[in-house]
Parts: sequence; structure tokens; C-alpha cells
Amino acid sequence: MLRAGVDLGGTKIQVAIVDQDDQVLGTDRRPTPTTGTPDGVTDAIDSSVKAAITAAGV
Repeated sequence: MLRAGVDLGGTKIQVAIVDQDDQVLGTDRRPTPTTGTPDGVTDAIDSSVKAAITAAGV
């Protein structure tokens, strides 16, 4: 089973994909959008999770 950890801050979104042994398989980091709507932030989180999954090779 894989899990995603999301750190949402005022300046960055960071995501890590980890396995059942808590080994990090993939990560992504990008700036938190500071303009636009809350939907823009959720879209950025979604994109970051997808990028971390791709980086993990799954």
C-alpha cells in the first residue's frame, strides 16, 4: 500500500509518496499559488500529487 503525504504551506506545496515501510519513493515540490481562487490551490495540490506518483514510478 502506498500513501501520499502533503505539506501545504504559505510558500510551498510538498508531496511525498511512501511505501508500507515508510520509504520515500517519489516527491514533488512547487510554490503555493498566491493569486486566484482556492480552487487554484486544490488544483496545484492535485498536480503535485500526480507528479510525485510519476516520480515514484507507479
